[in-house]
Amino acid sequence: MTEHLQPLFISGMACLGCAGEIKYALEKNPSISVRKVNLEEGLVTIATKTDLSISVINQLLKNTNYKALQVW
Repeated sequence: MTEHLQPLFISGMACLGCAGEIKYALEKNPSISVRKVNLEEGLVTIATKTDLSISVINQLLKNTNYKALQVW
């Protein structure tokens, strides 16, 4: 099965603690694996089996102080 890489801008992500909380929240979905975190740009790249909508991703982040935005 092909792996889909999705870059996401995460508003408010500024430190390693933030990145860890975001990674933990996203990887509660077993089809998501966080592959790369860029704190300077506020970007997280996830690997999934299928493309996930921003609303699904933000549902996973709902109990955090962060919100994902699609990077085009």
